[in-house]
Amino acid sequence: METLDNLLDQMLSHEPSQSTLILILEKLKEKGETNKVIQECLKALNTYPDNICIRSLLSESYLDAGFIGQAEAEMDKTISRINDLISAFKLQARIYTRQNRFEDAAEALKKYLVHRPDNQDALDLLERIKPVEEEPEPKEDIVTELATPTLADLYYSQGQIQEAISTYEKVLLKNPEDKASAHRLAEIRASTSVQTEKQLRDKNKVKEEKIRLIAILEEWQSRIQGLSHVS
Repeated sequence: METLDNLLDQMLSHEPSQSTLILILEKLKEKGETNKVIQECLKALNTYPDNICIRSLLSESYLDAGFIGQAEAEMDKTISRINDLISAFKLQARIYTRQNRFEDAAEALKKYLVHRPDNQDALDLLERIKPVEEEPEPKEDIVTELATPTLADLYYSQGQIQEAISTYEKVLLKNPEDKASAHRLAEIRASTSVQTEKQLRDKNKVKEEKIRLIAILEEWQSRIQGLSHVS
């Protein structure tokens, strides 16, 4: 651990780049060296006053150290700097628009409008580039349109009984005079009813058999206990 501390100190003393500096400060923060992080952040901000990451790290370190007022002050500066950069999203949208990348432009404008919801220029641009959206066809109508006796029989062959019944119902909704489909629907419903009744009978039979076996086991247990008392 001492070797790591020495290494971090040496890296700090050699004026690391901003990205490397942030990594070092984050590592020091993980190690709990809050005061050192604060000192190094203050020193770094003399050189990089506009670095949002360093200022945010300073605010977080102040908070960890219990200096709430200083943490708030630094965070206010960070937020102010971020607000200054929000307009970059609108500029990005204009660039994308020139390239006919309308979906990307719309996404950039949406990010901008989160922060500037009343900006009329951005709203107008979004309205111009937004594609005309066709009203989606109701899902139920699509399913009804696709419903055919063949599809219903396919569902039935795959064991998807309820889907088969539902599809035949939609077929008849489109064509009430389809006697073949009506007959097939009645067959499936009858078959399903019979199968359900059979499953219920089987379930009751299993239950009765279970009760019978329990009674036999209890009787045997009683006999075994009686024999053990005799011996």
